[in-house]
Amino acid sequence: MRAREDLDSDAVDVLLDRGRGDLHGRLPESRVDHFHAGVAKRPGDDFRPAIVPVEPRLGDENAERIHARPIICSRASSQTEGSSRPDDRIAGVRTVAPEPAIARAFEEGDLPRTGPLLAAVSGGPDSMALLAALAAVAPRFGASVAVGHVDHGWRAERSRRDAAFVEAWCRRRSVPFFQERLPVPPRGRSREDAARELRYRALAAMRERAGASAVVTGHTRDDAAETVLLALLRGRPLSGIAGIRRRREDGVVRPLLEVSRGAILAYLRERRIPYRRDATNDDPAFDRNWVRRRVVPLLERRFGSAVTANLAASAEALSRDREWIDDLFARDVLPRLAGGGGEISVDSALLSALPSAALRRALLAMAERAGGRPLSRPELLALEKLARAGEPFRFQAGRRVDFRNRRGVVSARRTL
Repeated sequence: MRAREDLDSDAVDVLLDRGRGDLHGRLPESRVDHFHAGVAKRPGDDFRPAIVPVEPRLGDENAERIHARPIICSRASSQTEGSSRPDDRIAGVRTVAPEPAIARAFEEGDLPRTGPLLAAVSGGPDSMALLAALAAVAPRFGASVAVGHVDHGWRAERSRRDAAFVEAWCRRRSVPFFQERLPVPPRGRSREDAARELRYRALAAMRERAGASAVVTGHTRDDAAETVLLALLRGRPLSGIAGIRRRREDGVVRPLLEVSRGAILAYLRERRIPYRRDATNDDPAFDRNWVRRRVVPLLERRFGSAVTANLAASAEALSRDREWIDDLFARDVLPRLAGGGGEISVDSALLSALPSAALRRALLAMAERAGGRPLSRPELLALEKLARAGEPFRFQAGRRVDFRNRRGVVSARRTL
């Protein structure tokens, strides 16, 4: 058993308001923003976490500290080395542990071995597992790790505590720490989408400051499954349904896409890794949280516990199809789009002869290269019909891009 001093330095992980949360992490009051979400209880499981009184220096009054190391005694079958304990109890479901997933990403070239890697760390379970696994594995491949933390500022003091928690972890281990505070997203947009866009801009800025070769995020298999469901419900095209890319063109890498949320929690328990929990991640007012908390459990009751694994597998297959289609489009169509400086043009006959999928991609690419916002689905369908007809037209897409067909040339020009 570890000494008490060791526990104090490394296992300050989970804080529950005394009397307002039980030992399984159920929180009747949403204001509690950090707790350990234990593995879903199954018949035969025995959860008995040890309780240690919080020292006054922690600064959270009326709280108890619960070490994230419940005793799991399952009647289910034995485990397979290197795989997740929770998922191994479910027939047919296999997942990878964080450290082997990181090693595989290095071996397959997804994670570069030159320069530091900037880990995007919020302080939550997924990002802390990512950080711990990267710190353990990266030196074997000649890489180093820096940390980027983005403070959205939505939760005031608790946001500052998250930042202080991540910074303290980095300071104790001599890991370079970078931080960006974001403005409140503008009105009239999805708060989630706006925050995501701002977050990746901030990570790109911190990557440049750190001299990092890539930004590494902690997206898991469950995140990939939720993304597929949301894309289907919102009527997104292949680019959305294909889900989360393992590696993006802008240097963002997601090496944990084969790792389940259960494997993340098991890894944190086994290594006694502390983390923070954001209560907004449990708020069903956000679409992703609603899918995670309401839709996925309902699907699992009907189709079994392999639902997220199957959805993630479908997304991975679609992603490969998308990459192949993207390559074909880049080779055969993109070179035909001429111009720059806010105006893009293409031969009308060529455009109208394209298959529907290629024609839509060409129109989207023209709007993007002209400097406009992405076309909405109604705009895209209307433009496709006009371009297919081959007749002269003028179409205003939103307030930013003006499409015209004049003298056999279709152009897209940014407007003021």
